[in-house]
Amino acid sequence: MNHPRAVAFSLRGFEVLPAEIAAAIGEAPSVIGCKGQPLSHGQQPLAKNVISFEHRMSHEIRWSDAVDALLNSLGGAEKLKAIVETFRPEFVHVDLTLPVKESEEQEDNFITPETMARLVSLGASFGCTFV
Repeated sequence: MNHPRAVAFSLRGFEVLPAEIAAAIGEAPSVIGCKGQPLSHGQQPLAKNVISFEHRMSHEIRWSDAVDALLNSLGGAEKLKAIVETFRPEFVHVDLTLPVKESEEQEDNFITPETMARLVSLGASFGCTFV
């Protein structure tokens, strides 16, 4: 399976409907799910509300630049911080999806201290999904 490289900003475990957060951010989410409802047919109902915004990224872009571009496209770190403070999700996460398992090339990249500081200001965890 050929997976695209992507970066995502996700919130989980908040009380309002996910559509309210999408409206506050002003961009259509890539994933939206309500507590008690399955994300798709045949799945278990979600235990918590969830919303995620994902952007594909080129192979040439630095990880920090991809994260910063995503945050900026969602209104910037300050706006997202205000949204996190307003809606108080239990979990804030930024994730890179990197298709390297069957690739002849391996990733050699990094997150700058400045980008890490922006993630910390959001209370966000950071992860990499290797597919």
